Amino acid sequence: MPAEIEVNAISGEVHFKIEDDKGERVHFKLDRRMASALVVMGLQELARLPPPEGELLQDPERPLLEGRPSFQVAIDHQSGDALVGFRLHPLSALHFLFDDELTSKLVRELSEVLETPRPARVQRIRS
Repeated sequence: MPAEIEVNAISGEVHFKIEDDKGERVHFKLDRRMASALVVMGLQELARLPPPEGELLQDPERPLLEGRPSFQVAIDHQSGDALVGFRLHPLSALHFLFDDELTSKLVRELSEVLETPRPARVQRIRS
């Protein structure tokens, strides 16, 4: 029996139902902040596992999250790094620190995307 996860938003809470491959079940409810914390803590623990093989954008699996986030950019006054906050609704904000080298790489690669005319960036799928 394959493991299953069901998640539903009900009355301002997020309800989780999880069944493992042995049929053991657990059910719990969390508010938005705690549900976001669960996701972030789970990701932190995933970081302890060996990294998946291959390039980030070449992964054959669909991304876990995909969308058009809102974002803000500021300077982290403790480190001097670029501080970039992203929010992909309905999740809580995620903050990332970019040192000068990583900031330059991000700006350079985004600039390369913008320098390519939009029609050349869109792949038409013919049926």
